[in-house]
Order: sequence, then structure tokens, then C-alpha cells
Amino acid sequence: MFKWQLTLHGTCAPAPGLLSPSIPENDRGSTSSEPKVSGIFLPGNRILQDANAPRLPVPLLAEFSKTHLCSSLIFTHYVLNEITIMQKVIPISVALFMCLLSATGFAQRVITGNVTDTDREALIGVSIYVDGNTTIGTVSDLDGNYELTVPEGAKRLAFSYTGYKRKVVTLGNRTRLNVVMEPDTEILDEVVVIAYGEEKKADVIGATDNITSRQLENLPVPSFDQALAGQIPGLQVRTGSGRPDAGSELLIRGIGTTGNNAPLIVVDGVPYGTYNNSEQDNFLSLFNPNDIESISVVRDASGKALYGARAGNGLILITTKKGRAGKPQINVNTYTGVSSIMEREKPDILTAAELAQFQRERIEDAAAAAGNEPVIPDNLQNPESYGRGTDWYDLITQDAAAFNLDLSIRGGTEKTKYNISAGYFNTEGVIKTTGLERYTLRANLDSDITDWLRIGMMLAPSMTVNESGNTDPTQGQFQAYHVLQVARWADPSAPAFDENGNLTETTKGDLLPFFQANPLYKLQNQKNLSVNRQIQSQVTLTAKFLKHFTFTQKAAANLIFNRGRTFTPGSVVGAGLTPANTNPPSNSGVNTRRREELRLLSESILRFNRTFGKHKVEVLAGYNAEYYQLDRFSIGNNFLINEDFQLFNTNNVWLINPEDLQNPTIEDPINRYYINGNEEVRQRALIGIIGRVRYDFDDRYAITGSVRRDASSRFSPDRRNAIFPAIGLGWRASNEPWFPKSGIINNLRFELSVGQTGSQQVDESFYQGQVGRNDYVFGGQNAVGFQVNRLPNAQLQWETIKQIDFGVDIGLFNDRMDIEATVYRARNTDLLFGNPQPQVSGFGVQISNRGEIKNEGIELSIGGTPIRKSDFVLQFKVNGAVNRNEIVQIGTANAPIFLTPGGNGVRVSRTFVGGPVGQYYGLQLLGLYTPEMIADPEVPKYSGATVGSPFYLDGDGDGRLEVGEDYVFLGNPLPDLTYGFSTFVTYKDWKLRINANGELGGLIYDLRREIELNTDGVFNMRREVLNRYRFGSEDYSLRAPTTTTAASSQRYRTPTSAGVVSGDFLRISNITLSYDFRELLKRQNLLKTLTVSLGVQNALILSEFQGNPEVKRQGNPFERNIAYSSYPITRTFTFGLKTSL
Repeated sequence: MFKWQLTLHGTCAPAPGLLSPSIPENDRGSTSSEPKVSGIFLPGNRILQDANAPRLPVPLLAEFSKTHLCSSLIFTHYVLNEITIMQKVIPISVALFMCLLSATGFAQRVITGNVTDTDREALIGVSIYVDGNTTIGTVSDLDGNYELTVPEGAKRLAFSYTGYKRKVVTLGNRTRLNVVMEPDTEILDEVVVIAYGEEKKADVIGATDNITSRQLENLPVPSFDQALAGQIPGLQVRTGSGRPDAGSELLIRGIGTTGNNAPLIVVDGVPYGTYNNSEQDNFLSLFNPNDIESISVVRDASGKALYGARAGNGLILITTKKGRAGKPQINVNTYTGVSSIMEREKPDILTAAELAQFQRERIEDAAAAAGNEPVIPDNLQNPESYGRGTDWYDLITQDAAAFNLDLSIRGGTEKTKYNISAGYFNTEGVIKTTGLERYTLRANLDSDITDWLRIGMMLAPSMTVNESGNTDPTQGQFQAYHVLQVARWADPSAPAFDENGNLTETTKGDLLPFFQANPLYKLQNQKNLSVNRQIQSQVTLTAKFLKHFTFTQKAAANLIFNRGRTFTPGSVVGAGLTPANTNPPSNSGVNTRRREELRLLSESILRFNRTFGKHKVEVLAGYNAEYYQLDRFSIGNNFLINEDFQLFNTNNVWLINPEDLQNPTIEDPINRYYINGNEEVRQRALIGIIGRVRYDFDDRYAITGSVRRDASSRFSPDRRNAIFPAIGLGWRASNEPWFPKSGIINNLRFELSVGQTGSQQVDESFYQGQVGRNDYVFGGQNAVGFQVNRLPNAQLQWETIKQIDFGVDIGLFNDRMDIEATVYRARNTDLLFGNPQPQVSGFGVQISNRGEIKNEGIELSIGGTPIRKSDFVLQFKVNGAVNRNEIVQIGTANAPIFLTPGGNGVRVSRTFVGGPVGQYYGLQLLGLYTPEMIADPEVPKYSGATVGSPFYLDGDGDGRLEVGEDYVFLGNPLPDLTYGFSTFVTYKDWKLRINANGELGGLIYDLRREIELNTDGVFNMRREVLNRYRFGSEDYSLRAPTTTTAASSQRYRTPTSAGVVSGDFLRISNITLSYDFRELLKRQNLLKTLTVSLGVQNALILSEFQGNPEVKRQGNPFERNIAYSSYPITRTFTFGLKTSL
């Protein structure tokens, strides 16, 4: 038994003066934007049934269309009243046309084929008919297939589909005809997610860009943030570490605050906080990129204002995949890959033979300069005998395998839709013993409980297991004896394995005076395991009432559980340069850490939407309350008695002898025999009231105003409230009557937005003060005491960002091309800086709102589809951004900020009023001293300078060369231009995707050069030192200094211009080539789609800098582009397969 069912959909009302007696009275005149009435709306409430074929007589549908002004119908074809064969929302005119086609007669020839869009996705319900004879036709099915019997004389077929251009194709002698439909850009428009809603891209006021799931497919990245690089103008995505669990530094329009500059991340309407390049337990790696439907990046004040308190640094809105009507579709997406270290990451250092020759020549040069005969030790008599020696960097690295599998099932009816997905990701690290595993599960369900009430539910547990080893310096800081540093500097003459094939414990060799732990031994024996578990849950109720009102109540909870454990055996050499103590083992220790985070959200939103005539009004009002709780605990013990037991246990530690506390011969006994632990509990709350009004007139003029009032527990009761308003204006000049309708420009729109947002990135202790332990001696005995170590300041208030944007959007050649340009200015005021205190107070500074930073710039994006044919499509997008950063105020005295990274980079970074953050200062290298310069008393010198020593600029002009006093400006780390490029090429069943990004104008300070170009023979060096000045030479143009003096502190082991390198780079981040086996699949009924792909991540990097030019972020945002030995980035080759059932 077959039947057709027609249901009102969209805007539908009785024609003036007409009422059909078949429609229930309470449903007459419905203007709901969703299906309002379920039932049959044929005259007489009849359900047409025919045992032979489903067919709607034209007169019945025609009568219905005359009596009702409907924009569309839900057209459902049932079999046996139970199984849905086809369900499609179509315009009523198309429905009439389909019914006409169903009454065709006999034909002479059968034509079959398949209809897809330009992305090779099947199109359902396409009208296919003989051109010039609309009575002979059919529609495509759920897989885009069709079959049509046509007369022998038929010459052409026409294809028609809502939202796509009508297409006419010549038949010829063909019996199979596959067609690709092109979108009609005048009808379709991209929908983007905005704060608390969504809008057509063409209607959005402000700087908001959207990324779809297609742009994230099969990218071998552990977290989605890395896939955003180069996609959005004004968004910098700097992945400074190749560690499997590493996150990226996300910057929107530059550095604007002294604290966390990360944007707010919102997932399905739920704020998840601000995260930036987390050193450990990267939160973003808990999300499966394949679960993401779209990502919107909001940069202007009008778009951010509704998240006022936390959106000052920008807003990233993530929407996950939801269900859709139709029969269940099973999707499988998998890839496997191999990663290897890029050549630019491998250190170009001396081999053992070259180092031995260098050490011999150093002795010869020093003796010749002193007029003595050199005394060459036995180990340097034959340098060539050392050969290449041990390549420590190669020893700790490997090619790493990766595997990803995603499964999902998606489907539903018009009332209930679902999407369930599961994912597994596993990747090794290119540094041995490191790796990451991720398990994800996500279920999204939306169901219409009644015709006015809908419920949405989401549950998403996930887990990551991360073995990071001791492979990345903490918080990006320099650590001289970190395994990656040691692998560059260690003695290549030292063996990595002993005569029994076991790893040696140290790098002690014959050519260097110091040694460290064998880096591979340290990796294999020192453990650092972290397990993250997350549960996201959300319930949403949406009620529609009084025609134009919608009320949404949302409740969400997010729990993160982290457990970590570290273990260090006593046999691992510590930060010093001596062997390990064995009684007791001074370096041994275990540590257990746990962290639990709970986020709760309750949100109520009331919306009003109405369109009448040329007017459109949208009003939103809401209230939300957020609660955050952190419970963090860490405990450990050092000096283990039994290292086979690698868990915390108070019985497995050498105890403190009370007499040792008073024994002056024991060095720091409290810190040597020590059980350490701490616990932290934080509770925070944020309450917000929001409102937004938007008015549009005639698709020409638009105005939107929004406001948010926040109250945050991070501030004192008198200062915790703040109001964040914004207003936006839009004018579509191309819709004006006077605008040319046939010119090159078909769309011209101007936008202006002004607003204020805020930042609450402050610690509660800033206004409450902080107490810390400070022991003291009382009565000749040690006594435990506490003191205030941070002054309270109850006057602390919100950081405020005042911003103005002006933009223009130009559509060219019937929207084949699009140009978007935005200019902006943002002033971040009331920034937190330390206010110096009188020395008699006992405190250095008190945190106060006494800072200001200005950012202004231009963003430009050009994209489009210049070529769109049935078998060839070319799409591209190129973007660029210029941002100028300036410090306006620093504290009350405007004193410069000097930052000193670890190692010997003394005050290399300076921030002061009138300049950008983090400028480089150091000694300006001018060349090498010549004999004439050494003899000239007017030439400034430093102690120990001799012929061939480095010669620096006398920065302060006092006739002496001194570290610090003679520092001069060396450059600016911030880029002049950031840019990105992406392209999609489709040729028949082939697809090619290329993504690229880069920077121009910024500089990098390579701190490694302070060690690796220093010729004092303490550590291994770069091969550049082979081209150094030697005693007796007359070539003073060489860059590397002489080895005839030991004044190393005046050479390279201090900030100099020799460490400043161009930060310009171009990175082709991804190339993916795929093939769709659509034609092959037509011979079977199991698989709907099958696509295979080959890809390469980090295909090419062009840069002067040796290493990763996206330098790892340091702990302080004002310390920019200072390069240490971070975990190397990789080039990854992948093979992927995607199919659906």
C-alpha cells in the first residue's frame, strides 16, 4: 500500500477570503517557520492510496494550491504506511510540477544517471524532465539516482533544483547521464554561527569568518586549533611544538593584555574557557576534529559583546555535527600516516672528528698567541680517528606512525534527528617514548516532543593518554640540561652504549669537560604519564509560542579529570654536571598529581522574530549563570629507598634526621630529604544578563545593538559588576534603486561596529592578597611561620577593551568572487601591572589597573570560485592582516619591563611605552677586532679583547664595552604581515586541497646560538665555527670569533645581534589529493560513497631560521619569539579512506 502525505511547511496561510473546510480551525492562518500541523491537507482530509503506484492527481494538488498561500510542503512518500522512502521539503510549485510529471505515458528509451553538487554529494529530489515537454519527468532518489523513460525524439534533459541553477544537457545517443548541479549564488547563502544564534553570512554585521567540516577533513593534527592556521585573517595560530599533545598559541589581532591573550572557546553555545598552548594536558586535544560541523571566529566588538566578560581577546564558536532527516547513514573515516622530523629541525653540529680537530686548533691558537709551543694531549693527536661519533639527536628520534578511525551514524525523521559518533586516534611521537592516544564518543539528539516543544540532548565522553617524557621545557623556558638541548650539545665522542649493548647513563667522553645524562637513557627511564578524561553533557528545551516567540532553556555540565604521574630514577644525572649520588640516590623521586575541573551552566534565552513587509525585527534577552570549581592535588617524595616501587609511598623515602637540621655540614637538609605536596581548591562564579535587538529594512539597512552585564567573583564585591555595550550598522548599497544592476559589482555592503568587551583573567589573590610560608629562627630553633607575600588590592577591576571596526564586503561577477576588508582599532585599558611600593613596606609591587595597550590594523580576504564547470571547479581564498601594537601605559611610572629568559639571555626582551611588546635589546656585533683596532686607544674594548675577538657597538658612548649598559635596539619580534592561502580544485572525481600560511617582517632571537657559536670549547658547536678567525689570519670578515682568549662572557654567550634571525616564513601546511569512486559504486548497492586520499602535512617550510619559525610561546606574553630547543615539528604523510553505507 502506498500513500502521499502533504504537510504545511514554512510560511503558509489561507488565501484571502478562502478557508478550506479540511483544515482544523485552530491551524488556520499559521505563520510558523516550522511545520505547524501534522496531518493531511487535501480537500476532504483524504489520503490518496493506490496499490499499484504512488501518484497524486494534479487536480487535487492544484485545488489545494489555490486555496492556500504556502511557501512549501513536506512531501513524504510512504511504503506500507511505515517505511519512509523519500521525504523532502519542496516548494509547492515544484510539488505541482512533480505531480504533473507522474502522469506521463509510455516512452521509447530509458535514461539513467546520478545528480550531485560540485562537492560530489548526492542531491535528493532534483526535477528531471524532457526539455520542452514538462509532462515527461521524474525526481532523483536519496542517493541522487534517477531513471526516466523518454520518447525517441527527445534531444535534451533539463535538471531543476531549489538553490541550484537550472541545467540543460544534450542526450545524443547516451543512455546514462550524470550531472553536476551548480549552486545559484543568488539563492544560497552561507549560514554562520554568531553569539547566541546564527545568521546568513551576508547579513552578519562585523568581522566573523566561518570554517566548515570539509576544511578539517583528514588533517593529521591532534587538536582542531592547528587546522585553523592561515584560514582566518587576523588569527595567528602558532604551533611551536611538535609534541603529540601540544596545543597552539591562538592570537586574534595581536597582544592586548599582560595575562592570557587566548580567545574564548564556545562549543555548542557552552563557554569552555580560554586556553593557549597548554604545556601539558592540552584541553583542545580532547575534541575530535571530525565531530565539528563548523567553526566561527569572531573578531569585532559587536559580535563579541554578548560574551562580554571573557571575549575581549576574541571568540571562537564551535558547532558539532547534528542529526538530519532521512534514513540512517553510516560513515567511516580513517587514515594512517607516518611522521618524520623535518631536516630544518636537525642540528648542524660538529662531528666527533671535527670537534677533536677544533679542540686541537684551540690549543694551538692559544699557544701561538702567547708565543709558546702547543702541548697537544694524547686524545687529540689523531682527530680523524674519532669519525662521526655519536649522533645524539638521531639517537633519540624516530619515524612515528599515526592512525585515526572515526565512525558515525546519522539520520532521523522530521521530528527526531540524531548523530552518534565514535573516534580513536593514536600517534607516536618522533621523540622516542612519547605518544598520544585519544578515545571520543559523542551523541547529539534533537526531538520534537510536540509541535511547539523541542528537546536537544548531548553527551560526549572522551579520554586522552599522553606519554610526553621530559621532552619540552616547562612553559617554554630555557633549560640547559633538557634532553633536547643535551642532544645538541653533548660530546659526540661519548658512546651511547657500553660494551654489553646497554645504554650508558651519561654523555661523558674525551672531548668536552662537562657531561650530562644520556638523553635516550633519560627518556627510557624517566616517566611522565598523563591521563585526561572529560564528560560533556547538555540538555536544551526550546518552546515556541505566540507565533513569534521562542524560549530556550539550557543546562550544561563539563567535567575534566586529570591524573598524572612522574618518576625519575637516581641513575639519571640531574641539572648539574656531575654523576648521580648513589647513597642516598639524590635525583630519584616520584610525583602523583590529580586535577578535577567542573563547569556548570544554566542559561535562559527569550527570542522574538517577526517579518512584516520590508521590516524584520529580532529581539533577544537572556540570563546565564556559570560556576567553576578546580580541585588540584599533587604529592611526591624524593630520595627513594626502592626504585622498583614507582608510586608515592611515605615508607619509600629516606627520612629526615632531626639532628641534621642543626648540622651546618649538611647542605640544605630540609630540601634534600623531602616529601612535597600541595592542594589547591578554587571556586568561581559568573552571572550575566544579556540583550540584543536587530532591525533590518528592505535588505538594505540594518542596525543591531547588544549589551551584557556581568558580575564576577574574581573581583571584590564593590568592583565585580561591569557593563559591555556594542552597536553595529550595516548598509547594503547594492540593493539601492540607483545601484547598477548589470555591472561587475553585484553586492556592496558597508559595516560599522563599536563596542566594549572585557577580561577577567585575574587571580582572586590579587584583590584578596596571598599568604605564604616563611620559616624563621626563634630561640635558636627553626620555627614555621607565614607572612603576606602579595599585597591585596580591593580596587582591582575589569580590564576593558574598547574597539571600533569598519568593513566593506564586495561581491563580484554574480558572487563568483568576494572581497572583504576591515580596518580596526582596539584599546585595552585598566591592564594589570605591578605598581612599585616603598622599600620600607617590604613589598616590591602591588598589582593594580595601570596599563594600556593599543592595537590597530587592516584585514583583507579575497576568495571565490573563478571557474565552475560540470567537470572542473576551482575555489580559492587568500587573506592577509597587518597589526600594529603599541604600549600606551605601564603602571604609574611607565617604567620599562625587562624580561630575562633562562640561560644567559640577560634582559634580551624589553617592553616600554611608545613601542610594541617584547622588543629585542643586546650588543650590536660590528665585526672582529683587527690589529689596528687593538692598538688604537680610542677604540672601545672589553677585558680580554684581542685580535679576532668580536667587536661591538659602544651603545652608551662612554668608551667602554659592557654587558647591559651598551645594549641597543636589535629588532621587533612582531610580524608586519600575517597571511594565508587555501585552494580547492575539483576535476571530475579528483579533488586537490592546498593550505598555506606565513608571516613577514618579524624577527626571532635564537638563544641556542649563545651556546652553539661560543668557541670556549665547553659544549659542542654549530658547524659555523669551522669558519672562524684563527691566530695569524688576515681575514677579519669572518663572523665566528677567535679561540685565543677565554673571555667567553664577552663573546656570544650574551644577547647580541648574532642571535637575531629573520622570522619570515612560508609554510605549506597541507596538501591532500583525493579520488571519488562514485562511478564504480553504481554497480553495487552496499556503499554509497568511497573516497581515498593521499596527504602531506607540513609539506614545505621556507625560512631563514633553522628550526620551527612558529616559535614556542614563552610563559610571559611579552616575551616573544625567543627560540629554545623545543620538540621538533614533523612532516606527515597520510593515506585516508572515507566511505558511507
